[in-house]
Amino acid sequence: MISNKILPAILIIGILLFSGLASAVFIQDNSPSNEGSLKKWTVMYYMCGDASFEIYLSPMIDRLSAVGSSEDLNIVVLMDKTVKGDSKLYYINELGVKVELNEEFGWEDEVDMSDLNTLELFCKQMMIEYPAEYYALITCTSAGPGWQKYTLEDKDCVGRKNSIPAFADSVKNIVEYVNHKIDVLFVSCAMNTIEMAYELSPYIDYIVGTQDCLTHNSIVPRFTDAVVDLGNDPSMSPEDFSKRAPFRYTAEPFYYYESYYGDLPLLSKILNKLPFEGLHTLIHFTSSSVINLSKIGELSKKLDDLCLNLIIDLKDKEIKEAVKRARKETQEYGNCYPKYPFLLRIYSKYSFNILSYDCVVDLYNFIEILRYYIDNDYLRSQCNSILNFYDEVIPAISKVSYDNSNGLNIYFPKTKRQYNKYVLPGKIPCPYEDLQFSENSKWDDFIKEYLSI
Repeated sequence: MISNKILPAILIIGILLFSGLASAVFIQDNSPSNEGSLKKWTVMYYMCGDASFEIYLSPMIDRLSAVGSSEDLNIVVLMDKTVKGDSKLYYINELGVKVELNEEFGWEDEVDMSDLNTLELFCKQMMIEYPAEYYALITCTSAGPGWQKYTLEDKDCVGRKNSIPAFADSVKNIVEYVNHKIDVLFVSCAMNTIEMAYELSPYIDYIVGTQDCLTHNSIVPRFTDAVVDLGNDPSMSPEDFSKRAPFRYTAEPFYYYESYYGDLPLLSKILNKLPFEGLHTLIHFTSSSVINLSKIGELSKKLDDLCLNLIIDLKDKEIKEAVKRARKETQEYGNCYPKYPFLLRIYSKYSFNILSYDCVVDLYNFIEILRYYIDNDYLRSQCNSILNFYDEVIPAISKVSYDNSNGLNIYFPKTKRQYNKYVLPGKIPCPYEDLQFSENSKWDDFIKEYLSI
């Protein structure tokens, strides 16, 4: 018989146990429940084909079907083309067959790929339904304008402008919902900027991207061949996967018009033979690099140390002249756009150097040249600190030998008139001052001091 002293204790324990079980029923746990059943990788393709990118989608799907999912790899695709009602959610199974999942996951036959809510829902559903140790998100789209906008094209919503902070908020929502970072993000052309990397660094480990444009022929391998490697060896870590990706196509110099539309116009061919370089056709480089986002904070601090001294020392004419000379000689990017949007029609055919957008530069190249021109041992030591740390930030880059690309761009307009100028028509989605990098570092203060803003 249970004594009167023991009975109350048993009742209390029973109530606590029942309460705990009841809580377990009603509390939603979005994390994978069975770690032993996890695949190694889930790769999520977000294919924005309801615009100019459509021609690349079928070749990409063919390559992914040749790989197929496996016991260690999930491949899922959300794609939209130009015909109304052709949005499809697919799981590419072990046989390479596209298994349509629209009805299973409640997807309409036409979705707005430019809407960050679409991206967010896709990632949340796939990461919960296909749990893995590692996740890669590959956003397939064109027209990357650097820090000014995260492009997700859809012709039905051409006016939508997703800023980098807005994109980062969506990624944050995804990561917090599934309680797991996105290990690797593949981005569109000209998006390897320190501003975007800083904004995304709490939620993503590695970015694979380019500082400049891509050739027509390199787009499909750029977005798919790394996953071919992953299919052959799904045991790869996110670092190994990322570091292999830039070498899946050959870096090369090219003319944009020639790559996408055919021979250069006769006028361009003639002007390219004359000595005035301003009227030469702009040459692009397809270098590709990996950014280790865990190192971006430390790089920013090192850059801050330099900027604080430069802000003070810019009053010295020799220091300011050294900065000016370094800026003039530094490799520029963002050149697939003209300086001003109203020039776009002319520039798309005649990509004259003198008309090109010139507000973005290679960070390493600028610091390297600045170190050479500055006659100040302390400032040189700060430059060296940044340069010596760079390999940790950019663990892999594929480029031609004479290209000054080093993997990471930074905003540096030449004149105050170009500060916060949007490369596309309309109002800029997010002013430079409102980026996390600008708010938390001294780079924007340095630019404003240099440009007398």
